[in-house]
Amino acid sequence: MADEIKAAGIEKFDGTDFGYWKMQIEDYLYGKKLHLPLLGSKPEKMEAEEWQLLDRQVLGIIRLSLSRRVAHNVTKEKSTAKLMEALSGMYEKPSANNKVHLMKKLFNLKMVENTSYDDIRDLILAEEVRRKDSGESSSSGSALNINTRGRRHDRGSSRGRSKSRYRSKSKFGSRKQVECWNCGKPGHFSRNCTKPKKPEADSANATTDEVQDALILAVQSQIDEWILDSGASFHCTPHNEMLQNYVGGDHGVVYLADGTPLKIVGIGDVQIKTMNGSIWTLQNVRHVPELKKKLISVGQLDDSGHSILFAGGMWKVSKGAMNQTSFVSKQRQLGEAAHVEKRQKSMEEAPLHGIPPGDLKQLLITCAKALAENNVSAFDKLTEKARSVVSISGEPIQRLGAYLIEGLVARKESSGANIYRTLKCREPEGKDLLSYMHILYEICPYLKFGYMAANGAIAEACKNEDRIHIIDFQIAQGTQWMTLLQALAARPSGAPHVRITGIDDPVSKYARGDGLEAVARRLSAISEKFNIPVEFHGVPFFAPDVTKEMLDVRPGEALAVNFPLQLHHTPDESVDVNNPRDGLLRMIKSFNPKVVTLVEQESNTNTTPFVTRFVETLNYYLAMFESIDVTLARDRKERISVEQHCLARDMVNVIACEGKERVERHELFRKWKSRFMMAGFQQYPLSTYVNSVIKTLLRTYSEHYTLVEKDGAMLLGWKDRNLISASAWH
Repeated sequence: MADEIKAAGIEKFDGTDFGYWKMQIEDYLYGKKLHLPLLGSKPEKMEAEEWQLLDRQVLGIIRLSLSRRVAHNVTKEKSTAKLMEALSGMYEKPSANNKVHLMKKLFNLKMVENTSYDDIRDLILAEEVRRKDSGESSSSGSALNINTRGRRHDRGSSRGRSKSRYRSKSKFGSRKQVECWNCGKPGHFSRNCTKPKKPEADSANATTDEVQDALILAVQSQIDEWILDSGASFHCTPHNEMLQNYVGGDHGVVYLADGTPLKIVGIGDVQIKTMNGSIWTLQNVRHVPELKKKLISVGQLDDSGHSILFAGGMWKVSKGAMNQTSFVSKQRQLGEAAHVEKRQKSMEEAPLHGIPPGDLKQLLITCAKALAENNVSAFDKLTEKARSVVSISGEPIQRLGAYLIEGLVARKESSGANIYRTLKCREPEGKDLLSYMHILYEICPYLKFGYMAANGAIAEACKNEDRIHIIDFQIAQGTQWMTLLQALAARPSGAPHVRITGIDDPVSKYARGDGLEAVARRLSAISEKFNIPVEFHGVPFFAPDVTKEMLDVRPGEALAVNFPLQLHHTPDESVDVNNPRDGLLRMIKSFNPKVVTLVEQESNTNTTPFVTRFVETLNYYLAMFESIDVTLARDRKERISVEQHCLARDMVNVIACEGKERVERHELFRKWKSRFMMAGFQQYPLSTYVNSVIKTLLRTYSEHYTLVEKDGAMLLGWKDRNLISASAWH
């Protein structure tokens, strides 16, 4: 099993780059259909014994992917969910977690007078050793080096008021250095104090001056780091998994200090375990996904009848005795309310403030942010301004902006599924769309690059084969295979027998006019012209619906499978729990193909949040529009038609649609590499000869095109932006 994990490209987790390792191990388990234990709960239809066996199996797989030093820290975890939870707590947010981890241990010593200095020293040294093992710096997140926003450090920080007491057994030399915790006078311990014992309030002691306003509570759900904020109007958290009695919906917005609005998508309660072990329930906690920290609002505590007292080197939260703090809290709350009202008014009156004049790109991004925040008033004003400066016949950013604005409006009106109606243009006839695609093929090297890279890999892998079966998951017009068939026909050893299985979804039949029958006629003509035997079999189905029987794989044939700018259309685990994307790759791997070629857009729009996805789409297609700008005049009708019908419909789908309606789900090559390796593939080297031919081809278009070879793939780009990746596998 360890060798299989290593073969999948998953390195042993050594305590660094937890997020990347977590992504790899989760993808691996999903690929093997072993992911259920990650969810932490047994499916209703699964027997308990079967569940325990599966959970133990996955637990073992994860342990095998840990270095010895990391595994040593989680030996007590006996389930997959607990193991991942523990690893996340230790390594995902090391700075925040180290504070809670060390502070809880120190607090649990109870600070009794017979606790030795050596005990505390050993605890801190043990934490230092754990940090070094995990690659953290000594000062990163150190509980001994916390930057505070609290009061000055010269206000009696050595004086505590907790019920437990501490006296070190180490030699002080003189009791003159000792200060009584009861009366505050030097020269004796509190146990020897003759003064009356001070009454202890029923309170939750959270922190001393050294850590005031830093990490204060340990949450029962193991998602640590809460911050006491006197400026927050509500308790807030970006995590909904810790919320009980959760009510989702549109609950308005909260504002950051700079005026940025963040949407509230739910409200619930959180149970917090204080460091003395008691449970404290925070009610009406706002779920704000875009927030980076979890905040406890002083004002909301005051409203709920709690008394918050900052005194004696600590802060206390208790019921009753509100008079001494309620005035201060109400005063802060009124000031905050006025501040929020002022910011709201400012945003409503001036949604365009902060956007440099003439910066259309920033204006478009601000439109997307306003839509994401459901700020309809600001969005309408921003789009009105944007419409006044965009143009389908202007500069590249103006042309692109025209389609992006239509996509944003379609998203707002929930009409993104009907892309052509959204674009306010007539769907072209099949022959016209083919003409536009041909123009794009001629003016830009993107399609040619994909065809040449894939054909070169197939020709190299099948150079000594007499019978070749090519499965093309997007046959389109069959144009890609003309040059390959011609090259195979010219082989000195004679032309091989070639069988082509062409897959294309039934919707595309309209665009092709005569459908797959036209492809068959075209390939038949090539067969006769170059004297090479060619069979063609059409499969008019969507890729996820294709079965083994449809592909008719036969023994004795060298199998080549081609995915040309298509695989991103197949849903993955974020859309369908069955993960058709990885399932398709596993099916292909079961055929033991000679070579599999992959050509994909180098863009990250699959599972990213909306605003990030919008910015990625803007940058990607801006590079593409700029590359077209050096080839065709801006007022050419053909150029407008190409951009509108061949490119705009895809970008609008990315922006306006969600769920199964969003079919354009691009991923970066590193993600595709992970998927292929989890399915059992290894990389196949691309042809060096073809690489040199492509470089020569690019120089005939523009000096701004780039070709980079990285991680076994070729990346075609425009200036400093990679646009298309090509790779081969077996």
